[in-house]
Amino acid sequence: MSSGDRITGAGGLALRAAGALGRIARDRVDEAFGRALPRTPEQLADPQVLDELLARYAPPGAPPLPPVRRARLPGVRFESSNCTNFLIEVEFAGGRDPALPRSFYAKLPPPELATRAFANTLGFWEVEVGISKSDAFTPPGGTRFNYVAQGGAGVTRRLSSTTYLLAGLKWMHLSNNSLAGRGRNPDIEAVGPHVAVLTRF
Repeated sequence: MSSGDRITGAGGLALRAAGALGRIARDRVDEAFGRALPRTPEQLADPQVLDELLARYAPPGAPPLPPVRRARLPGVRFESSNCTNFLIEVEFAGGRDPALPRSFYAKLPPPELATRAFANTLGFWEVEVGISKSDAFTPPGGTRFNYVAQGGAGVTRRLSSTTYLLAGLKWMHLSNNSLAGRGRNPDIEAVGPHVAVLTRF
């Protein structure tokens, strides 16, 4: 991959992070005027808020739900690395109906700013070991047979449902571990960045 591709990939990742931070800042401004979406379980577990969300985001053609009469947080929460998951118990106007849900499973962004900004970003680390056989002495003065070790770390960020951007740092070591004597064991130590686009088929 060329240096231009690496710069383009890193720039795209930075722009997406900046866009996420901008949306977070805009939500904070909207919250001051009562226009923002709820960001805490207590704000979401409000009958009026639930009625508005259920009406606005109902699936096309779905029959409307009756108004929510009561909502409460039973204290049931689920661990997650990048969001807050919890249950909301609800009662609808008109009494209990077996056809109506008795609880909602809700997900909200976490309070940590860094996690919210990189909500679609996943960190990773990798370690690889192997052997190699070349036609020439590698490195010069060494042997054709060598051991290879690689390690690295980085992040992947989802760009779409099938495409991910990967950026990271990788280290590589190559040597023969003195199999032909200490005088014939030159090695290669290298480290550098790498950027790639992953596509799922």
